[in-house]
Amino acid sequence: MLRIIRTTAAVRAATRTLNPMLAASRARLGEIPPRVWGEPYMLGLVMTLITLMAQHRCGGRLSSDDLGLVQLQAWSKVTGMPDDLAGEQLCRLSAGHDELFEWGCVRAGHLFAQLRRESDAPSAAPGDEPEIDERWWASGLSAETPPRASIGLWQLYFDERVQALTS
Repeated sequence: MLRIIRTTAAVRAATRTLNPMLAASRARLGEIPPRVWGEPYMLGLVMTLITLMAQHRCGGRLSSDDLGLVQLQAWSKVTGMPDDLAGEQLCRLSAGHDELFEWGCVRAGHLFAQLRRESDAPSAAPGDEPEIDERWWASGLSAETPPRASIGLWQLYFDERVQALTS
């Protein structure tokens, strides 16, 4: 029973973090074509973020089988894509040390570290906030939403890659 609780919590942690980021990207970029999700860099970026968020949420107490289940369930929930090929492709790219895949993994680590720093940081005092990018206002964030360095990293690591793959 504890395994089910942990895996459910891990999937929820990953999807609750990634879904708003992806929604903002979709608001800026439009719908993300299915072919983007199968690209090695994107698979590395998104799956590694899911992995890091899941492991953090569960304190590293997920077995490798449970982590694999979390990865596939969260992947399907955040991308809207079937998970049947994602796991196989993940294993193939990882074992083959694909450079684009590994680049996505490294960037996911940087983004996760920034998200952790921000979640541990005290709120800024009024007037100390840097200027919010207008594109984020258009995506539904309010003027009260504090800007975060992770927003810029997400735009750089995710949005710019989507644009490069779809232009």
